[in-house]
Amino acid sequence: MHTRYSKQTILPQVGEEGQNKLTNAKVLIIGAGGLGSNVAPFLAGAGIGYIGIIDDDNVSLNNLNRQVFYAENQIGLNKAETLKKICASINSEIIIKEYDFAFNENFKEFNYYDLIIDCTDNFNTKYIIEKLCLINDKPFISASVEGWKGQFGIFNVNGSGSYSCIFPQKSIDLMRPVCDDIGIVGAIAGIIATHQALLAIKFFLGIHENELNKFYLFDGLTNKLQSFKFKRNEGLIQEIINSGKNNQSSRDQFITSKFAIENQFLIIDLRQKHVVEDDNKGYINIEFDQVLADPEQILVFTKPIAFYCEKGAKSQSLAQYLKEKLRLDIMVIRE
Repeated sequence: MHTRYSKQTILPQVGEEGQNKLTNAKVLIIGAGGLGSNVAPFLAGAGIGYIGIIDDDNVSLNNLNRQVFYAENQIGLNKAETLKKICASINSEIIIKEYDFAFNENFKEFNYYDLIIDCTDNFNTKYIIEKLCLINDKPFISASVEGWKGQFGIFNVNGSGSYSCIFPQKSIDLMRPVCDDIGIVGAIAGIIATHQALLAIKFFLGIHENELNKFYLFDGLTNKLQSFKFKRNEGLIQEIINSGKNNQSSRDQFITSKFAIENQFLIIDLRQKHVVEDDNKGYINIEFDQVLADPEQILVFTKPIAFYCEKGAKSQSLAQYLKEKLRLDIMVIRE
C-alpha cells in the first residue's frame, strides 16, 4: 500500500479501496481565495487524482491573513496558477489543471468533473454554479465566510436539497458585500475550508449520507458549530432547471470593446475615479457603488449599455442585478 497515504488508508473507512476512489476522483474548485486556497492543498494531500482550479484574480498583500498557502514573493501572480504549483509541491502524483479566467456558465469543462466545490465570495456566482449543477445533475459543496462566521453544506446528491432550498435567490441581495468589504478573521476561512475538503473526501468514500439535507453554521466568537436540517423544494429546483435551459446563454452577454464601439454602445466604466484617471479608456465613468446606489440614473441613456471594469466580475454581477431589478439587458466588456 502506498506509503504517501498510509496515515489515512489505515482507517477502516478509507483502506486501499477508498484510496482508489480518491485517486479516481475529479474535483473542480471555483475560486482560489480564502476558501479555495485552503481546500485545494488538503485535497491534493489526500490524493484526489484530478483537481481543477479556476480564478482570474491575483495574489495581493491583504489576502495573506487568510490565504496562508500564498507567500509575499507571489504577490501579483495569478491565484489559480500559483495554487496549482503549491498543490503540485505537496503531491506530484496527481493532475492539477489551472484556469486563469473568471468562471461563468459557459465553462466548457464543467461536466468533466465529478464534484464542484464553490469557494466564491459573491451570491451571483453561487447561483450560477447551483444552476449548472442542477441542470447537469452535479453534486456541489458550497460555503461562505465573513467576520467571525462561516457556513457550509453539500447539495444535490442523489436527490438531496440544494442551496436555493435554504436561500432562494429572490430573498438574497445579489450585490451584498463580501468579506473583502466586511472583513474576516483569517482562521475562519481555514476552518470552513477544511470542512469543505472533509465533505469532499467523505463524499468520494461514500460516507456522506448523514451530511445530506443538512447545513452547518460556525461562530468563531463562541466556537460553536451548529447544524439544521432542510427539505428539498422540488418545485423551486425544477424552476431553476427550466429557467436555465430556456434562458439565452450568458455567453451572449459578453462583447469586446471593439464590438461595443463599432455598434455604438454606451460604455460605462465602473472603476473608481482615481483608477480611471490613471488609466482612462475614454468611457463614461460612473463608479460601481454609484450605479448600485441609484440604478435608475442609467435609464436616461438611449443607447444600448455595456459595463466595463478591470476583470469583468463586478460588471457581470451588476448587469445581472439590474436585469433582476429593472429588467435591463446590459452587456459586459470582456476582451
